[in-house]
Amino acid sequence: SWEKCRQISVLTAVVTFTSEANTAAGQWDGILFRAGSTGALTYATVRYGGTWNGSAYGDVVVHGAKVTLDHVQLLDSAAAPTA
Repeated sequence: SWEKCRQISVLTAVVTFTSEANTAAGQWDGILFRAGSTGALTYATVRYGGTWNGSAYGDVVVHGAKVTLDHVQLLDSAAAPTA
């Protein structure tokens, strides 16, 4: 299920969002920014996400939101990135 999350800044390391198993694409939903929301991912790695309700998505999904990605790696998602 999609949960609300607030990333806490860590100035000395990259924050990694991944599955518990950390072994294959699509093991968790990923990060969703919904219409009207705002957000930022900075110095983060997002991997092995992108499967929700049986469909493949990217690690980060943005639907009508204002989002900034800065120094972010999107790795091994269930679907290829789209713009």
